[in-house]
Amino acid sequence: MRPFPFCLPELTERAAEAYETALRASPVRSFFARLKELTLIDPGYGESWQSYDLALFRGFAQRLGKCLVNLRALKVMGFEDCAMKLVLPTLWMPKLRQLHIFGCCQQRQSRAAILSLVNRNRLQLEELELNLWTEFLHEAEDPVLSLEKLPKVKRLSLHVPLLPAWQHFGDLCPLLEELTFVYSQDIALNAARVLVDSEPGEEEEILVNTSTRIYRDAVRFAAQLQSHGFAELAEHCPRLQVIRFKMWDNSFGYDSTAAKEHFTVCWRRSERSRPGRAFLRDADVNNATRATLEAKAAAAAWSEWDEDEGREVTEEEALAAAACVMLQVLRRFDDPSLEAELGL
Repeated sequence: MRPFPFCLPELTERAAEAYETALRASPVRSFFARLKELTLIDPGYGESWQSYDLALFRGFAQRLGKCLVNLRALKVMGFEDCAMKLVLPTLWMPKLRQLHIFGCCQQRQSRAAILSLVNRNRLQLEELELNLWTEFLHEAEDPVLSLEKLPKVKRLSLHVPLLPAWQHFGDLCPLLEELTFVYSQDIALNAARVLVDSEPGEEEEILVNTSTRIYRDAVRFAAQLQSHGFAELAEHCPRLQVIRFKMWDNSFGYDSTAAKEHFTVCWRRSERSRPGRAFLRDADVNNATRATLEAKAAAAAWSEWDEDEGREVTEEEALAAAACVMLQVLRRFDDPSLEAELGL
């Protein structure tokens, strides 16, 4: 069963009135009241809400929020700051068990809306994903650091933190069993820009060399996870069984990347573990991911370029280059040769 996709209305008088009128109708209210899974989509409100007449939207948002009484799974897709502030505070979902939020959080008001939504539902949530772009959140801390305890959450998924507080995960989710760190960037677009400036025959070398610079936050996180993250997570999260790092290309939008294009490496708690290393790499998952990316990268057939006109990068080249870059980043997390050499 797939979640029902629902795009929010444009913030115009005509659209707001039409949506609110629809929600006054008993059949429409009944339809939303019966929904078990829902995906809310931002139509492109942007970051700023100062230019909108919020009174036009408030009636619709409040009526929608009161209809979701049987909802068990909510996905908030591609929300920017304006939609966060306008929609999240109105949602009342007493039976919610799964919450997934994908979007940007760059302002204090949207951070408060996210915290309010999670904390209102924290006692019944069993699964939480906060894939939030917070790099420009200068006014406040990452929302994750201010969440109240989530006593029933067993599956937690977060955007790669710049300063991971490993102990915090155990305090936040005492029943945590699966922890996933997600990382998404405009990888194909960035790779295309690198290819434009590369010399013939040097494409792969340049992509390899620039991957650690462009995605240095992921590379830094890999080093932190390997050096002491695994050990601290094992200590502070005694029920934790699985740790994942998931990476994908955001070049074509939040909702355009199929699940099969999310490249994952995984570690599992093992009885064969050694002191200081409770989690061992999942060879089946990790080897399959690396093989897929290697095949995609090897499929590249770099086009010729003219010294005067330069290079025109095709979509196929950009995708192959993105696979090459993702493979280099994932190797920082998953190196089977190093694991074998150290006997881990």
